[in-house]
Amino acid sequence: MAVLKILLKIILRILIFFIIVFISIFVLFFFSGDNTSSMCGSDIIEQSSSPTRNLKAVVFQYDCGATTSFTTKVAIVSANSDVYDQTIIKNLVFSADSNHDNRVPLNTLNGGPDVRVQWLANGELEIQYPSLARVHLAKSFLFFKWLKIKFTTFE
Repeated sequence: MAVLKILLKIILRILIFFIIVFISIFVLFFFSGDNTSSMCGSDIIEQSSSPTRNLKAVVFQYDCGATTSFTTKVAIVSANSDVYDQTIIKNLVFSADSNHDNRVPLNTLNGGPDVRVQWLANGELEIQYPSLARVHLAKSFLFFKWLKIKFTTFE
């Protein structure tokens, strides 16, 4: 009987040890800020202000590492806002990649497809992209900014 009690105490201590190790690893991984979202990054290609200068279209390249394609994205932000990853990601209106097709014209950073923006009027923006690009997102109207977006392709 005494041997059984000693054996149970040893097993309990080993179990507690592994639980503490597991919790420690979990806390270090998820709360250190070193998770998968930090592997992604963006590089601004162009910023274009609206005619009245209250909005700007930000064209940027987005990359999440070797296993994903570069994408070119467009975000609409207030003209006076600082442009950083969280701001532009929340305000996306367009996103496309080359679909691994080497015939797609690339942007100036040679990553994602070449995307061009042009303000047609204060409330109207044109986004041009290669016809062979794969489009993931294309919002044609932003109600809260009263902005109409026109999409055209080029070769």
